[in-house]
Amino acid sequence: MTDTCAKPSRGHIKQVKTLLKHDTKSTLNLCIELAILGALMDEKDLTDKILDGLGDDYKELVLFVQACDKLIFQRNFMRNL
Repeated sequence: MTDTCAKPSRGHIKQVKTLLKHDTKSTLNLCIELAILGALMDEKDLTDKILDGLGDDYKELVLFVQACDKLIFQRNFMRNL
């Protein structure tokens, strides 16, 4: 497959990332496209993108995930002191 397809251009990757910022309905497809292009999305950015796309019905879940993320960050920070 790599012999058949050209190396992805920086412009193409940038275009997909721009689409990802503005399109909440195609998040999964765009993340898959980035993975195919060899430009994996950071886990934190992907989590934030998914949480941003959730409606008000999931507000408590979003707050819970964000709180857990902050707690994990603080634990790792304290461990590295």
